[in-house]
Amino acid sequence: MAPVPAPARDRAAEIARIAALERRIAALETRVSLLPKPAATWQAPTATVFGGLLSAAVAVYGFWRVHRFSVMRQERDEFYKRVQDCVDVVNAAALTASKLWRQSGETAEAEGGVEDLQDAITDIAQRLAFLKNAETTYDVEAVFAEFKRTATLNIEKRGRPADPQTADEARRTGRYLTHAMQTAFFTTFPATKRGGALRRWFKGNRATPAKAAS
Repeated sequence: MAPVPAPARDRAAEIARIAALERRIAALETRVSLLPKPAATWQAPTATVFGGLLSAAVAVYGFWRVHRFSVMRQERDEFYKRVQDCVDVVNAAALTASKLWRQSGETAEAEGGVEDLQDAITDIAQRLAFLKNAETTYDVEAVFAEFKRTATLNIEKRGRPADPQTADEARRTGRYLTHAMQTAFFTTFPATKRGGALRRWFKGNRATPAKAAS
């Protein structure tokens, strides 16, 4: 038995229904395309990223270390120069005290050497106070007090005789003070011990200059 053909109106309705579905699908696709795109999902850093961060961290740390050592070296050099200048004043004062003690009181006062010595002692005291304020571990106060006492006690007294023994003692305590200043410097800045050359130069040229002048 042959199939009965569908009425024309049923076919037209089906076509219209399919067209309507296609329009709805197109509308949905348009709406979906207008929605905001989701954010990209997090991905773990790759080895290349970690390597770049590590290299940057090493570079920053290296720069900081170099800068810090440079600052420390500059501070040490400036401090050393002040110590060296003070050593020169101590040596000159010890030499002056030795000469004055080999003279009588009247002769020493007449030549004006006593006042010069007292000025030098005051200068040394101020220089050492500055060094201690800059670095609290730098302390040679007791040694300086011994040198000051030996060099100036009763030196301005009228009628005192020449005293070669005290003259020699003034030179000795002066050398002891310069040695203590050197030791305190390398204690305050222990890193300079590794260099060695600066310490040997200081010891050879600054520790006993009064002996060379005698």
